[in-house]
Amino acid sequence: AQSAHCQSLCGQLLGVLLTKIAERSLPTADTDLGARETFERFRLFLIDARQRLVSVEMAAKEFGISPAYACRLFRRFGAASPYQYLLRQRMNLAADLLTHERLQVKQTAARLGFADPYQFSRAFKRVAGISPHAFQQRQ
Repeated sequence: AQSAHCQSLCGQLLGVLLTKIAERSLPTADTDLGARETFERFRLFLIDARQRLVSVEMAAKEFGISPAYACRLFRRFGAASPYQYLLRQRMNLAADLLTHERLQVKQTAARLGFADPYQFSRAFKRVAGISPHAFQQRQ
């Protein structure tokens, strides 16, 4: 909205944005490299163990880091939260199980450790945009 302070506020916001952009473009320090390596190893761990991991807390504990540190790593280097990343990996595996192994929705939910098929179906639909049954019929 037009106000007496509009230009001043917009100028200040632009300054903050440019500062943040400059910070992100600075070369990484050695500590950033260590954190980046930890992030990459944890991300690969999530992919490798996606079938049995049911939570970020479980994954972080098995990997040897705290859930809070896992969240900080993903906030810093990832495009999504660790929960969203793990859920997407699990749903990618679910899609493979539904199409290649032709498992039923109930069997897929059980294989991935979901409490019931309805919980699995809601999670699958949230990620894929369609129900697992509809996904399976399209394949």
